[in-house]
Formats: sequence, C-alpha cells, structure tokens
Amino acid sequence: MHRSNTFAVLLAVLMVLAACARTRTMLLIKGSDTEVNLVSDFAESFRQVNPAARIAVTGGGSGTGIAALINRTADIANASRPMKADERALAHKNGIDPRPLVIATDGLAIAVHPDNPLGRISLPQLAAVFRGEIRNWRELGGPEREITCYGRQSNSGTFEFFKSVVLAGGDFGPGVLQMNGNAQIIASLQQDRGGVGYVGAGYISGSGRAVKALAVARDDHQPAILPLESHITNAEYPLTRPLYQYISGQPAGLAREFLEFCLSPAAAGIVRKNGFFPLQPEHRRLNRATLQSGERSQP
Repeated sequence: MHRSNTFAVLLAVLMVLAACARTRTMLLIKGSDTEVNLVSDFAESFRQVNPAARIAVTGGGSGTGIAALINRTADIANASRPMKADERALAHKNGIDPRPLVIATDGLAIAVHPDNPLGRISLPQLAAVFRGEIRNWRELGGPEREITCYGRQSNSGTFEFFKSVVLAGGDFGPGVLQMNGNAQIIASLQQDRGGVGYVGAGYISGSGRAVKALAVARDDHQPAILPLESHITNAEYPLTRPLYQYISGQPAGLAREFLEFCLSPAAAGIVRKNGFFPLQPEHRRLNRATLQSGERSQP
C-alpha cells in the first residue's frame, strides 16, 4: 500500500476510535436555559457515582439544543417545549430519531415588582398586555403607571411556550424587552415598579429574588390560581409545563445511565432544590415508553 494511503487509513481508524471513546465516556448536552442549572446539578451528582463520566452541559435556548441534536453536535437536547413539526422532519432527514423524556414539571410565573398592588391577571388580559394593547396598570385595576414587559429571546423554549399558550400563536408587541434568562428578568423587575415578566416558578422566591407572583386565571370568569407546588403538580395552574430532554433513538451506554439517574429517586431532591416539581403520571408513562420499549412517543 502506498505510504500516503496507509497514513490515511490509520488516520481514519484513529478518528473512529476517538469517536467511540467519546461515546463511552463523554456526553454533550445543550439547550434550554431554564434547565441548564438543573441538568448541571444532575451531572455533578452523577459523577459522584460514576467518576469516569465526562458530561458537558451548556445553555443557549431550547432551539439551540434541538438544532445541536439534529446536527449531531450534542448527545442530549434540553428543551422547555416540545419539538416542532419542522424540527422533527429535519431530524428524520438527517437520520436522527428524536425521542422525548420529561425530567421535571415547571410552572411559568407571572412576576411583577413587589410594590404592585395587583393580585391577579387572566390569560386574555396577559395576552393584551404582551401584545401592547394594554399599556397602563390602571386598565387592570392597578395604579396609574405604564407597563414594561420583559420576555425571552425567540430561540427560548419559554418564549415559545408563552407565545403558544398565552398569545395563541400570535405575535408579541414591539415594546417587549427580550432578556437573556430568568435571572435577568428578575433583576429588572426588582428595579422596575411598572414591570411584568414571565419566569420559572422557582425563580420567584429566595434571597435576592424578591418579586411578586400574580395569581393567573384561565379567563376573566375563572378563579385565579397562584403558581404553588400543589397547583402545578396537578396541572391546575394554567401555565404548567413539562421540561424535556430529547435523544436520538433508544439510549444506550453512558447516555442511558445518565438519563436513568435523572429520573431516579436520587434526582428528585435535585429537582426540588432547583425550584421544579415532580412528574405527572402521563409523563412517567412517556418516559417508560422511551427507555423500556423504545417506542416513538409524542411530543
């Protein structure tokens, strides 16, 4: 064999071996900023029982994570929303078989400055606020004060969830400020007495995070419900959502070990520590379908 051909073959073999080694000992996880701290804590605890495991967890938004899974630059995608139909189509075109697991339940809190006297808001009112149709708190029974809306970037799963559930797929008003994450929205609301934003329920309490959560009603005639654990775990709170991880095909090896850990009793305390809540029964069934039978489950 010619020397250059021999070198090329050896180089190809080394690349394959390196890829196999990475598959065995390293996981790349990208996506939802809502989930990044939770999954990082999962990884830290998992390494205590599997010290050889190398797990890299980064954020960037649900869309970024799903794109990375489709492009094979991530092993697991964190997503705070279901995959879209066009994302699934592109995944299948690229030979990716996306399958979901749910790792926690979240509630999206509607947060305001603690001095705001308003106690409740309905979904239609909230939609009118974020479309820019209601611009002053007095129109909602509050003080004479202009409203400033704080939201997320368009690649965020939280942005997509709010747009789908609250705006019914419509557009945000041009005045909505796009922030990088929950913490930035909270910091802004602490300084802005006219502000309102949507954040994970776990971000509305704790040291340095003193903001107020409004009770939310499905319409103007329904009772308003606070984003408390009991209301979120039974999906009574209108802005309850599952938090997903997506993989390609039925997981094996290190990926399977890690995902099983994320769903284990040992991880339940980590879920609560991060301000999230236990899974609902239908999501436990979905997880079993993905891990045990490998069935293709929606969403």
